[in-house]
Amino acid sequence: MTRVETAFQPTEMRSSRPSPRRLALLGATGSIGRQVCDLVERHPDRFTLHVLVAGSDAAALEAVARRHPEAHALLAHAAGADPIRAGRAIDEAVSDPEVDLVVVAAAGSDALAPTLA
Repeated sequence: MTRVETAFQPTEMRSSRPSPRRLALLGATGSIGRQVCDLVERHPDRFTLHVLVAGSDAAALEAVARRHPEAHALLAHAAGADPIRAGRAIDEAVSDPEVDLVVVAAAGSDALAPTLA
């Protein structure tokens, strides 16, 4: 099989930082989020998780965070937490200059603000 190489690479895919790419994952405990985690685990030379965000499943987030201890874990809807402060923390995490790529695996309005951050 012939591999086609191209000089074109979208700006958001270029990085002066060497691999692995640092990901922020919104929706880390959902179906798509778990698939992203599996991909990262299969390709540690290419990707690492820098930020993990989950909605309200603290136990599932803890399990993912144990597999990726280098990642910062945030629970968006923690019981008793101030939703405004939680939202700001998530916005700051996904805007971190250490993050190369934000993967939005969350649905609905929960994903809107961090996607725009």
